[in-house]
Amino acid sequence: VYTGLQFSKILFTDYLVDSHIESSALIGVFYNIPLPLFSERFSFQAELIASRLNYNKPFINNTSDWDDISIKSTVIGVPLLLNYEFPLKNITPSIGIGKETAFIVGSSATYKTQRTNEWGDMEYGDVDFLVHRFQKEGWFADIGINSKINPKFSFYSSLRFQRNINLIIADEYYNGSTFDIAETFVYSTKYYTYSGTLRVGLRF
Repeated sequence: VYTGLQFSKILFTDYLVDSHIESSALIGVFYNIPLPLFSERFSFQAELIASRLNYNKPFINNTSDWDDISIKSTVIGVPLLLNYEFPLKNITPSIGIGKETAFIVGSSATYKTQRTNEWGDMEYGDVDFLVHRFQKEGWFADIGINSKINPKFSFYSSLRFQRNINLIIADEYYNGSTFDIAETFVYSTKYYTYSGTLRVGLRF
């Protein structure tokens, strides 16, 4: 089991608009399976993570169409990774590579933008959208260390770097389509999420 602190930012590549780095907490559990058939140093690890991301500060390099955006999402992730360990006397460093499948279980994406109304006057207001329920990509690299406390318990920590692709959609109707299909719709905007996560916990 573990908890952690994630530092992340998002980037809209089509508009050259990106966010400041935001921090968020996460909790998770994992199960590690040795792979002695290949090597005593290899293991397979499956995880379940819950996190909440919140980007509510003005974005960098805003254009007139993107004066301000607030994006909130609750993410349930299922990372799968392959670890390679370097056993030492009391500690065991490791490196790993893997991919996370993630589901958005609650989200909002609010645009604060200037628009011209039907009388030709400039208005400033909110437009409400969602984040698509599936994230794409999710590849990550992981550097960890395991330190034994006693024969049954050990302290675990890791640093993980990851990139995801997300999609802002107009309404819940778009969630009925796959990511690739929803991306082709007029009212959809793709963005990238880059994150670095420090995790600490116990293995037993």
